[in-house]
Amino acid sequence: MNSMTIIGIAVIVFVLIFVFTNGFNNSADIVATVISTRALSPRKAIALAAVCEFLGACFLGVNVAKTITKGIFDPQIIFVDAKSGIIILLAALIGSIFWNIYCTYSGFPISASHSLLGGLLGSVIFSHGIGFIHWNNVLIILLVMLLTPAVGFIFGYFFTKITYLLVRNTTPKINKLFRFLQIAGSMLLAFSHGSNDTQKSMGMLTLLLLALGFRSVSVSGAAPPVWVVVLCASFMAFGIFAGGASVIKTVGIGIYRIKQIHGFTAQSSSSVVLYISTMLGYPVSSTHIVSTSIMGAGSADRIKAVKWEKIFEIIVVWFVTMPVAALVSGLSFYLLSKILTF
Repeated sequence: MNSMTIIGIAVIVFVLIFVFTNGFNNSADIVATVISTRALSPRKAIALAAVCEFLGACFLGVNVAKTITKGIFDPQIIFVDAKSGIIILLAALIGSIFWNIYCTYSGFPISASHSLLGGLLGSVIFSHGIGFIHWNNVLIILLVMLLTPAVGFIFGYFFTKITYLLVRNTTPKINKLFRFLQIAGSMLLAFSHGSNDTQKSMGMLTLLLLALGFRSVSVSGAAPPVWVVVLCASFMAFGIFAGGASVIKTVGIGIYRIKQIHGFTAQSSSSVVLYISTMLGYPVSSTHIVSTSIMGAGSADRIKAVKWEKIFEIIVVWFVTMPVAALVSGLSFYLLSKILTF
């Protein structure tokens, strides 16, 4: 087994660690509301979410994966120097995983999309400079990442207002319906989340296959093979199942003490925004979208009840994620390029 193969295997391992930590952290986004309202027990909620994550990742397309392989930087740098390309991927994953794990154990529901994008930008810039970055595409992705949380808030707010209007003359028995709807909303959110977040890891593995000469890239981007889709979907499901208790508490209770009606409207709003983003091929932050949808649902009920100071803490982490991941990944590339002399 030659050195290139060994480092390639290391990249695969780090991709799987990344997708696992992504699911571990983002389990809160999927199950926190349904657990907080007692619509489902934690065990049932997480198990159901894991299954839906796997199915969503397998069957809702690969447009986001194609964006990762073609839209962020010029993949020709991988063809020209396979060694450098593999180290770029490994360094990007190291920076992303470092920040994901740190924030998970600190109780912050961070954006894995931000950390991975920052990691790729940092490692490519340290290795080849800024000229190989597709800045137009990156700016569009950043704009979408910025706008989708706002859309999530708006959807959550107005959907909650409309729902209150529709059930204003009903009896408390309506809560039984909302319990069922919230469970269904949690399933839809898991489908949508699995389709978007898992594809980022699929894109990374596809880039590795490009570097090793097993795949070719077209104008539309390289689609991941079936085994890559199933492998990444499985590890995302494992990460969701493992869960993240501290982050579940932050999202489910720290933002707004929600009721089942809020859980249903917030999850449904998040699902719509995530699904549209996935179909358009944009890697967005489910953390941003879910958190702001909960804010919107809570604000529609009683705006003063939303714990805005907790939101401020989360926003600070969001803004520092990309530069920190980029810096760690860039330094990782520098060190790895010195150490790995194959």
